[in-house]
Amino acid sequence: GGADVWTLSPPCQPYTRKGKHLYGEDPRAGSFARILEALPKLREPPDRILVENVVGFELSETRRALVAALDEAGYVWREYHASPFDIGVPCTRTRYYALAKRKPLSFVDCAEDARFKAIERFTLIGWSNEFCPAQRCVRHNLATTDTISRPRPRRIAEYLEGPV
Repeated sequence: GGADVWTLSPPCQPYTRKGKHLYGEDPRAGSFARILEALPKLREPPDRILVENVVGFELSETRRALVAALDEAGYVWREYHASPFDIGVPCTRTRYYALAKRKPLSFVDCAEDARFKAIERFTLIGWSNEFCPAQRCVRHNLATTDTISRPRPRRIAEYLEGPV
C-alpha cells in the first residue's frame, strides 16, 4: 500500500513577505508543483496530508494549485495560521498549515470533542466545500498575548514513542 501520511514543507523563500515574491515562478517551487500535479493521478494517495509554510503562502498561486489538487483527489481540508508554541513546541513564529484527509475521513469541528482542544487556538483561514464555518463551535485568534493558558513547551524527546 501507499503512505498513510505525507508531510510537505515546500521551500519558503518564494513565499516570504520579505522575499522577491516569485511564488510559483521561483525554481525552488517546481518540485512541489510536480507533486501537486501527480496527487490526483495516484493509484494509492496518502490518507492524510500536512503542508507547512510561511504566512503568505496562502496568497500564492501555489496554494490555489494545492487546494485544487486536494479537491480533485477527494480530500477534505482545512487551512490555519498557527504558532507551534500553542501546542507546546518551543517555536513562536506563526506558520501556515494545511491539513487534509482523504474521504471518507473527516474533521472533528466541535470544541466539546477533546481532539479539537489541541487546535482551538489556531486561526482557521480556509476550508474545503463540505464545511460551513458558521457551524464551527469555537474560533480563536492567534494574535493573543495570553501565555497563561498556553501549554508549556515540551522537550523533543517527549514527542518520541520510545526512550531516546
